[in-house]
Amino acid sequence: MAWGGFIDKDGSQYLKNMAMAEKTLKYLEFLKNELNSEEKIIVEKTIQIICDHIETFSKEKRE
Repeated sequence: MAWGGFIDKDGSQYLKNMAMAEKTLKYLEFLKNELNSEEKIIVEKTIQIICDHIETFSKEKRE
């Protein structure tokens, strides 16, 4: 790591998952601009589900 830290297997996988979630959320935000209002609601709900999952997963990792 450039900052001199050490991440075990679980920590490394956690960071990979967070990066994947971030890319997915960015894409969904982009996609939302291309959709009609009904479809936007569905994408917004999907974004919220992903954010809630990340929040729950992050809290579990801290405990």
